Amino acid sequence: MKAIIKSPVEDYMGVSASVAFADGKAEADISESQLDYFESAGYKVEILESPKTTKAKTKVKEAEAPAEEVAEAEVDTEAKPETQGK
Repeated sequence: MKAIIKSPVEDYMGVSASVAFADGKAEADISESQLDYFESAGYKVEILESPKTTKAKTKVKEAEAPAEEVAEAEVDTEAKPETQGK
C-alpha cells in the first residue's frame, strides 16, 4: 500500500524498516508488517492507496467480461503451444 510516513524525529535522515527518510518524511509502498512497525514505533502513517481498493476494482473488471471472451482466451492460450511446434 502506498503511504506517507512521518518520523517521530522531525529531521531524521536514514533508513528505517527498509524505507528511506529525508527530513523526517518518506513516501513508499509498504507492507502490513512495515505499517505495524511504524505505528508501534510512533511514526505517523497516512495511507494513500489501499491494496483492497485495487483488488476490488480488478474483480469488478473480471466480472464484467463476457463469458464468450473468457472462453476464447482459454482456447487461444491452448492453441499457441501447438502452433509453435510446427
